[in-house]
Amino acid sequence: MAVTPASVHKVLDTLWINKVEGLPAPAWLNYSGPDWQRLVTVGSFQWNEYSWTPDLVRFGSGRLLDEILGTMDNISHGRLPDRGARLRLYSDHDTTVASALAALGNTEFVWPDFASAVLFELHSDSGQFSLKFFFSNGTGSQRQLFTLPPPGCPKPGQPCPLASALAGLAPMRLSLPELIKRCRVEGGDGILGGLSSRVQLLLAGGLLLLTCAMLAFVGACRWFRRRERQSGAVYNSLNTEVDG
Repeated sequence: MAVTPASVHKVLDTLWINKVEGLPAPAWLNYSGPDWQRLVTVGSFQWNEYSWTPDLVRFGSGRLLDEILGTMDNISHGRLPDRGARLRLYSDHDTTVASALAALGNTEFVWPDFASAVLFELHSDSGQFSLKFFFSNGTGSQRQLFTLPPPGCPKPGQPCPLASALAGLAPMRLSLPELIKRCRVEGGDGILGGLSSRVQLLLAGGLLLLTCAMLAFVGACRWFRRRERQSGAVYNSLNTEVDG
């Protein structure tokens, strides 16, 4: 496989799994050498192309951010029946983690490791709600914890008023209705909306022919079965012993 700047993360991903599982490195690579560090740097840079623009960030993590921030806003106003819940967990892909980090103000080229997590902490002090944001990367002794400075919030690690966090992250949120609207192909709805009338007609005709063929097949099977019953034909397995 030819390795290009657009595919180097695939090589890094494979080697990273080998490293985590304790498998030996290829003969040409030393995990402690400069080649490995160079590969990590280039792969991490390329990986963050998924969140290179505001639109990529919104489509990559906007739905998740909208869900989490909307839930916290509802909790602060007592609109959720499970306000006593202390923990909510969301499972997602590493691409979503990278986009969420970009939305929360991270400017480093981070490769999300196994079991990495973006942490949103909601705090309440005398009725005043605030948020803290963290990124946990890695596991065990290799685990690292980073603080994140979202737009409109004070220094990393300090509580951010909930209202400030909601305002600063509003451009990154993506509601479900907006997602459907933005992904809808102009001139039509859904997948078929982007196809020409001729292609849609061909697809409809093909589906109609397939349906007719299935109905004809079912009808033929029923006709043959009815004919067998009327003729009194009997099927005997070759494995059945018949007395002469």
